[in-house]
Amino acid sequence: MKIGLKNIPSGIDSKNVFKKTSGFANRHESFVVFLIFSVLFAYVGFLWYRYAYDYRWSEAKKQEYVSSKNELNDFNKVKFDKVLRDINFRQEDYQKNIEVVKDIFRLKQ
Repeated sequence: MKIGLKNIPSGIDSKNVFKKTSGFANRHESFVVFLIFSVLFAYVGFLWYRYAYDYRWSEAKKQEYVSSKNELNDFNKVKFDKVLRDINFRQEDYQKNIEVVKDIFRLKQ
């Protein structure tokens, strides 16, 4: 089988390439959409794998992360004690007996 190399054009016409590409996209629209979706799905899968399972931090970056978390996690004992007092106050308030008022509108006198 011989391939005629003389029939292949030497230059590429940009208008012709655009027309042929858009014509192919119009004729095979579902295939093009499926191809774009497949490429996008593969790229997102690659990113997910890379960030979820194939992560690599240098020792310097690990130490920077640990030190930043230690700075953010200061325990505030004053706020903690205030919250505990509020919880105890609410618990005592809940344990109190409620007086039942029979006539709240004082209709019967």
